[in-house]
Amino acid sequence: MNCLICGESPTIKSHLIPRVMAVEVQVGNAHAVVSPSSPGYRESQSGRMDTSILCGACDSSIGSFEGSTAKAFESLRNAGVGVRDGVLVTAEQAPDVTLRFYAALLWKYAVARRDLGQIDLGPYKSELQKMAFESAPIPDFFDAALMRLRLNPDDAGVFAYRAPKPDRKDGINMYRVLVGGVLAFVKVDRRPWGNTLLNDVALSRATNTRALVMAAQRFEEFKTLQHLAHNDIRLSAFLDRNDARAAQKA
Repeated sequence: MNCLICGESPTIKSHLIPRVMAVEVQVGNAHAVVSPSSPGYRESQSGRMDTSILCGACDSSIGSFEGSTAKAFESLRNAGVGVRDGVLVTAEQAPDVTLRFYAALLWKYAVARRDLGQIDLGPYKSELQKMAFESAPIPDFFDAALMRLRLNPDDAGVFAYRAPKPDRKDGINMYRVLVGGVLAFVKVDRRPWGNTLLNDVALSRATNTRALVMAAQRFEEFKTLQHLAHNDIRLSAFLDRNDARAAQKA
């Protein structure tokens, strides 16, 4: 296969969710990956990969966004310990870098196989590609508002990750993405946010990467996982084993 960016071959196993973030949910050697297109779960050591989209050099070119954003999100998690819900916490990473990280992630899912969770970015796909791979300026249609989802006030961990899911709020098209313990509402729409909370905390209005600290239990990302864990005996047993391993390490 030829790389979709430079045309070179061969392509490599490219992680859709960056490996550095996928393994954050892991206790032991594997974590559970659940797909709406197939029943049950499968065990993975590093998350889902597509072997037909990027060569090694082009994959590495976005690796800098992924690595630095993983560190920034760790800073957000630590800053969120002990504060009340609704507090804005910050990390010393320019919003431009974080937005390019999301552009690369959404682009990968736009070109991935359908069984891996392909999304349809329409005419925006080429513009996100330019942001991620060609250092093009961040356009007005692209923005993100971040929320640090924690299980309790002392939580600095990551309970799950979730691939991009289309969403629509107040007439604005966006994608929900959960990685690194941070839920992003990524706007892919030429209309402005409007007078909303998401507009107030959007990265385009910030000088550093920032997130609003919120209780995870209020969001579908936690509720969906909780429902799956309670209704799939095999998955529940797998998660219980992981919890036991975590308790032993504590």
